[in-house]
Amino acid sequence: MHQISQNPFKKLNLRSQRIFVVALSVVVLSIILSLSILSNQNQRDVTPDVSNPITIKYQVDGNYPPFSYVHENDLVGFDFYLTNIIFPSNLYILDYSTDTWDNVYQRIKEGQIDIAGVIAVNEQRKEDVLFTKTLFRSFVSVFTRHDFNITSVNDLKDYRIGVGKGYYTENILRDELKLDYIAYTDVNQAILDLKDGKIDALFENDQLIKTLLIKQELTGTIVEQITDLYPRDHAYAVSKSRPELVAYMNTRIDELQRSGVFEEIYLNFFYENSDTYINQRNQSIVLWVVALLFGSILLFRSLQRVIRELKIRLSQKVTELEHANLELRDRYSEIRSLAYFNQVTNLPNRNQLRHDLSLLTRTPDAKAVLIMVDLEHFNEINDAYGHRTGDRVLRIMTDRFRSIVPEEGKLYNLTSQQFVFVGQPLNREIFSTKAQEILSAIHQPIQVDEHLIHLNSSMGIVFYPEHGNSFDELISCVDIAMLETKRHRRGEFTIYNEHMGQMFQERLNLIKHLRDALHRDAFELHYQPIVQSIDLKPVGFEALIRYRHPTKGLQFPNNFMDVLEESQLIVPVGYWIMETACRFITDYNAINATDLSVSINISSIQLLHDDFIQNVTEVLNHTPCKIQNIVFEITESVTLENVDLAIERLHALRTMGIQIAIDDFGTGYSSLSYIKDLPLDIIKIDKAFVQSIHESQKNHSVAQTIVSIGHALGLTLIAEGVETTEQHQILLALGCDRIQGYLISKPNPASYFLQASSTSNPDAM
Repeated sequence: MHQISQNPFKKLNLRSQRIFVVALSVVVLSIILSLSILSNQNQRDVTPDVSNPITIKYQVDGNYPPFSYVHENDLVGFDFYLTNIIFPSNLYILDYSTDTWDNVYQRIKEGQIDIAGVIAVNEQRKEDVLFTKTLFRSFVSVFTRHDFNITSVNDLKDYRIGVGKGYYTENILRDELKLDYIAYTDVNQAILDLKDGKIDALFENDQLIKTLLIKQELTGTIVEQITDLYPRDHAYAVSKSRPELVAYMNTRIDELQRSGVFEEIYLNFFYENSDTYINQRNQSIVLWVVALLFGSILLFRSLQRVIRELKIRLSQKVTELEHANLELRDRYSEIRSLAYFNQVTNLPNRNQLRHDLSLLTRTPDAKAVLIMVDLEHFNEINDAYGHRTGDRVLRIMTDRFRSIVPEEGKLYNLTSQQFVFVGQPLNREIFSTKAQEILSAIHQPIQVDEHLIHLNSSMGIVFYPEHGNSFDELISCVDIAMLETKRHRRGEFTIYNEHMGQMFQERLNLIKHLRDALHRDAFELHYQPIVQSIDLKPVGFEALIRYRHPTKGLQFPNNFMDVLEESQLIVPVGYWIMETACRFITDYNAINATDLSVSINISSIQLLHDDFIQNVTEVLNHTPCKIQNIVFEITESVTLENVDLAIERLHALRTMGIQIAIDDFGTGYSSLSYIKDLPLDIIKIDKAFVQSIHESQKNHSVAQTIVSIGHALGLTLIAEGVETTEQHQILLALGCDRIQGYLISKPNPASYFLQASSTSNPDAM
């Protein structure tokens, strides 16, 4: 146990040690003035470009008054106000947020944020982050109930001690005093526990606790027993990835301290003068003492001139301080506007919606409707025509939406493409009508210069309080309803229900399992043979993916394929399928001395992905598979999203030597106008036609037409889902080249065919 006495480094003692040194300032006055001029010149040289403001990621502990805290949903405090003055809005964009201190400190260490606000400086933190010049010094105090008596830090070993989790005070208790303690994420709770007797003492920063005691009206109930412990310098913590900020901030801090703006902010939050101000005052006193000691007429005259100059400068500084105060008020209004309004549409944003919904939820018997509108693929407008055009489109849509909002409603702009309507109508059917009006407004083309722009959207609707009692719950539910529209009712709207929430959670769980599936070897391929109709001789296999769920067992594609595509996981999974299938067909052909092909299904997301052709090439380079043994199967809908790009990619694959098959022909958006333009080798007749081919002459004629079209285009025809001999005979009579289905074999794992091939006739499979 370390012996700790009252702090010997009292503020007045520290200041008195500097008094004699300050006398030298008279001698070097001219040098100081020269350096000040050079400093101002250097500051102008490093000023950022006004036309290209720099973004500063600034995050602080949201519950550490008076440094930083949230008041009426606004971030305030000494730290926040000073930071906004240091970084002018015309030169910097301050991207600010709050979190618990341990999260903030971890992010500043890892370089995820640029500035973590004003914190205590110690040796460990100097290794983790950079610091600006010292702003002031603070002390630790021991707080107890008013009727409790502790006279020495040594007594703490006998009591239950509370401290802020992750704060520098915790390091002192743990590393220097080596005491047991209780660490609180929320220091407010520590004060309440101290009041209720759950702990005996609170070891913490005196400025923080005094501020919280005033807020909780506990001054006098909780008192300081031991004061002025462990002095610590405080400075801004800056990420090691942004060293240039330290020099800039030091220059700005010097300016603000000289102008008096720093002192104004400090007094506003700490209710006493800063060390800098007191030092400056003492320096002035010392100048007078030195003048009296020397009694020199020359010095007296020099001091007279200095005094006259100081009066002039003081008058100027008073004027500057007045302007700074005005600027501070203007900046507060500007900050609030930036924080609560979208700068393009001038509509209230997500922060304002959170605030308004918080008020709504505190209103007895309140009811409301929320409509979320997502303008789909809006970023493509910015990419194609530029952000200026995109901004004009948003303003036009804002004007249209404003004309739809009823008097009892309000319109918000959450992101560049998301709007939310909130209303408290007497009859909720009003908002069903409003939803239709919104859709009509979106579907009307927008003329911007020479561009005629068409928009589409998805909408979700929720009711308060049925679907949630808080902002987060309501936004989560309306997001789910909107996503449901995107998946199943594109261009319309969906009203949230509890079943959607359950399905959404199940979908999230499935995505989580699928993300881990490749690493867990939870995917596997089964293969179904494809044979010639005339003699049932094998010509290839189709690779079919299966997923082994940790609790539900083996799953077929219809249970997870849409989730793979929606989450973009189909891209890495697709490359795994290609490589696995290529290795299978290589092994099979080597064992049986055959030259069979393998068919691999390719989704539109894979085909249109930027790196698709490059990654296919890499897969082929990693496997010994012959390119002519590979068939890529696409569905008719693959080409609908971007016909030109899809055709370009398919031609590239054909040039490489890969065969192209169109799958499920006749069930999608069949159109001879573009089917004839696709570089196809094979048409696969969907099993829906095959399984009903014998039921009527009409079904027979449809199948015959598909075969005729395919042969007219010079393509090979494969019938899927052949299960009976009767179906096979009809297809053979129609001239269908190949068949696939349970009549031949169900899909089986690779081991089934490789083992069977080594012991039997491969023609029989």
